[in-house]
Amino acid sequence: ILPGLANKPNFIRRFEAEAQLIARLEHMHIVPLHDYWRDPDGAYLVMRYFRGGSLHNRIAADGAYDIEDAVNLFTQIAQGLHVAHRNHVIHRDIKPDNIMITNNGVIKILDFGISRFNNEESLPATGTDEKVQSKHTVEGSVMGTLRFMSPEQAAGDEITTASDMYSFGLLLQTLLSKVSP
Repeated sequence: ILPGLANKPNFIRRFEAEAQLIARLEHMHIVPLHDYWRDPDGAYLVMRYFRGGSLHNRIAADGAYDIEDAVNLFTQIAQGLHVAHRNHVIHRDIKPDNIMITNNGVIKILDFGISRFNNEESLPATGTDEKVQSKHTVEGSVMGTLRFMSPEQAAGDEITTASDMYSFGLLLQTLLSKVSP
């Protein structure tokens, strides 16, 4: 969290909840969290460093993938999402920018900043006096990347793991066609 936000209680609660959420997810296709801390200059997540680039950059540089390579990538992404969903975590922002491909071809799912728990209280809201609901980060709020959102997420309605799977389908379309939704 940037220094200007590091002393705001709502941002700190959300930051700490994100760290706890990521700590639940141990899988080779999810970037692992090693530590987190706060000091007067900011708040920090310590994650493993991998050499590689985003799926977005790979698609832009390489174009659409052939079906064999795409199936390999799909499978890895699906395995990571399965672990998140099994641990009651909805990512809420599955898109090419949040998928990394390491230099040796291993997928890593990144950026759980707007994720929430499916069967538990949501991550704390970041504004003031906002009511946190069990099925919304903030009741009726819309968070994520519009082009990759499920209809229910874009409408601010209740979301489930199916919302991530809808976004996953749009990601697959982008990977195979090089055409963004």
